[in-house]
Amino acid sequence: MNQLVGTTPILDFLSIVFATYVPYLVGIFFVFLIILTKGKWKRVELFLITLLSFIFAHGVVIKILNYFFYQERPFVANNFIPLVFHVETSSFPSGHATFFFLIAVITYLFINKKFSYWMLALAVLISLARVYAGVHYLMDIFVGSLLGAVTPFIILWILPSSVKEFFKKEND
Repeated sequence: MNQLVGTTPILDFLSIVFATYVPYLVGIFFVFLIILTKGKWKRVELFLITLLSFIFAHGVVIKILNYFFYQERPFVANNFIPLVFHVETSSFPSGHATFFFLIAVITYLFINKKFSYWMLALAVLISLARVYAGVHYLMDIFVGSLLGAVTPFIILWILPSSVKEFFKKEND
């Protein structure tokens, strides 16, 4: 996909915008969605599930995968300058794809299904922009998106029932 870099200036520009700047806007929008959620305990629950999902996905699973399945980034392996700056760490799996698919799923489960479709579309665009920019392979974003999509379900499954019942009682 990154063989197209330099052939279409508008694609280069959009790739830079979606790979670099749109993630900040999506993150800020997600924080606002949590803040605007009705009920103090519902907001606490959303924050807790998001935080635990992020820590589990990024702090545990991705670190393990990086250790056992180190993958040079495309710009390192193919010796070119990427459209966006990135350090030469393992590209597998994509942390950006993991995080943005994770928040799309949390938005779907807890906040607003309509907004979740927008979050999903933005997660796809951010991920593809990072492939186009030369910092990821398609497999990186595929595995990252799967990890991000399943992590909230794993957290909900392992969360003690006493915590779930507390939030259920407080949110009623």
